[in-house]
Amino acid sequence: MDNDSSIQYILNSKILTEDFEGKLALIDDKDFKGIQIINKEQLLKDYNITGMDYGAIITTIVKR
Repeated sequence: MDNDSSIQYILNSKILTEDFEGKLALIDDKDFKGIQIINKEQLLKDYNITGMDYGAIITTIVKR
């Protein structure tokens, strides 16, 4: 893919709708825990999201 307009990013259970590039850029190796890619059917079922082909569920260590 040339762009990520068909991917919905979900960071620590929060659906990222704006400035996702900036939020994702702040993740470093110390904070990153994992990533799971889901299809559009799972996006609809779990998050009620339509219009996207994939979901990227990213988990990090949450800083307080």
